[in-house]
Amino acid sequence: MPPEELIPLIREFPDRSIRWLLETPQNVRGLLLAVEADLAEHIHDTHLQRVNRTFILDSFRKREADMIFLASFSDDSAQPPREVIIYILIEHQSTVDPTMPFRVLYYVTQIWEMQRQEWENQKIPLHQWRFRPILPVVFYTGSQPWETPLEMKSLVDLPASLERFVPQQEILFLNMKATVPERLVVGNHPFGWVLRVIQKEEAMAEEFKEALRLAVEHLSQMPQEERANWEKLMRFLLALIYHRREQAERAGFLNLVETTVSDKSRREEVGQMGKTI
Repeated sequence: MPPEELIPLIREFPDRSIRWLLETPQNVRGLLLAVEADLAEHIHDTHLQRVNRTFILDSFRKREADMIFLASFSDDSAQPPREVIIYILIEHQSTVDPTMPFRVLYYVTQIWEMQRQEWENQKIPLHQWRFRPILPVVFYTGSQPWETPLEMKSLVDLPASLERFVPQQEILFLNMKATVPERLVVGNHPFGWVLRVIQKEEAMAEEFKEALRLAVEHLSQMPQEERANWEKLMRFLLALIYHRREQAERAGFLNLVETTVSDKSRREEVGQMGKTI
């Protein structure tokens, strides 16, 4: 990876790092495994692709923390695989946004509007219109406890008898700081082990060290055909050390990462990554 491609990761780490990781389809599946493992098993990351957002309204497109993917979904029935949309909202704010249900509903309708415009442009007959299902995921990395409901009815002042007129949509939610660590590594996915390190980024040195060691050990088991993602995940861990740990700790953690990598060529590459950062 050319050094110039690392500049956004290093300089804008708090805002861009998670998004940078999720640009790789394998990591999107790892996130889904941590959020809803049963659902993730039906999604094939080999057919997962980013959606071009240039047709979305400017007010929506400017949200750098939002990501949209088109995926193949198969529920093991006699029906052939069908397309679903995965919408990920990365929420870094330390304060909880009580309007989140409305935000998600608004973005979902914008995605469907994009699909409707495509049908009109392609002159698809109305009776053939079928909107793709959308799986909204809120990825919350803040430290404040999230106790606000993720339902639209919580934002509407109305009697119970009128609740049926309020849009209902389930939102998949991952609270990084509050999630049980074992849940993050369901399926033993490499991205899940990196999530465990993120979860411990502000923990005591020994806790962080153990999470880091386990992550590097599991990343070392990634096959050669996944080398590009291995490199991305390792670079992220090194950048995380620089951005989240005290200066006095960094050398020890960097040495731990390098010595934990079992393969000699990969170990040398990790050493070079640290120098580059």
